[in-house]
Amino acid sequence: MPPLPRSRRLRQIVFAYTINRFGTWFGYVALSIVVFDQTHSALAVAALLVGGQVLSAFLVPALVARIEASSAPSSLSGLYLFEALVTGALAVVVSSHFSLALVLALVALDGTAALAASALLRAAAAHCARESVATLETSELEREKAALEAERTANAAMNVGFAITFTLGPALAGLTVPAFGAATALIIDVVSFLACGAIVLNLRPHVDDAETTSVQERLRAALRHIGQAPALRRLLVTQTVALTFFTFSGPVEVAYAKLSLHAGDSGYGALVGTWGLGVTIGSIVFARSLRRSLRLLLSAATLAVGLSYIGWALAPGS
Repeated sequence: MPPLPRSRRLRQIVFAYTINRFGTWFGYVALSIVVFDQTHSALAVAALLVGGQVLSAFLVPALVARIEASSAPSSLSGLYLFEALVTGALAVVVSSHFSLALVLALVALDGTAALAASALLRAAAAHCARESVATLETSELEREKAALEAERTANAAMNVGFAITFTLGPALAGLTVPAFGAATALIIDVVSFLACGAIVLNLRPHVDDAETTSVQERLRAALRHIGQAPALRRLLVTQTVALTFFTFSGPVEVAYAKLSLHAGDSGYGALVGTWGLGVTIGSIVFARSLRRSLRLLLSAATLAVGLSYIGWALAPGS
């Protein structure tokens, strides 16, 4: 199959990413509700998030490097097919004989594939954006400036897609779970993975020079690059600390909505979706601020999150 035009290929990537995130929110809300209902424990919900995001993150760099080194044309679609199979297994577990240990194990597998797929899609979007300005007949400095702006534009488009699904996905999942069951919400997640696999079937996240180096060498090279780039190192450390605290709310949201507010499953979905509404506003601000300082935007966004948590802590319960 011939390669798609770059503009169309970028739209393909953004569309696949958006569909993926929409289905993922259905799975997140459904599993959080099921785990809490079965265990009545916010710690169990926290274990769900740790298994799906924290533990998986340690495996993702090696998995991404392995896929980028592969010449198989459908390796990214294979990730989505794997996610569909694992999520289908989760639907069976939650609808028959619930086992927290089995759910956590499957979520860890699914999370690893999901994080790797998202990383590969974002890398593909950045590469596509750079290619779109590579043929400009300007100086090298101007081409580099145009490439950076194209990357930020592509990133902004993916952020908008993420934000919209962050609002709609949890809210719709909160309506689906009490009406049709958690297994149905997970099946919707399966369908989204299969759709993504079909969309990116001809997308090849292959890096040309990856065949000449091993996965271990590529990982060591990445660590050396981080060590030699102080600004990048500070950004990664800051982001790690910030995300650690930002995700504190996840495990308590379901308990807060169902026990403190007595809002039920739909109320929990609406609560998570409200966070998504804020993310949508932030994504629009980012998309309209491509020429503003990233340091300023990051600082303002972090401050806004901190203030929202303070407001949430001070808000009355039921």
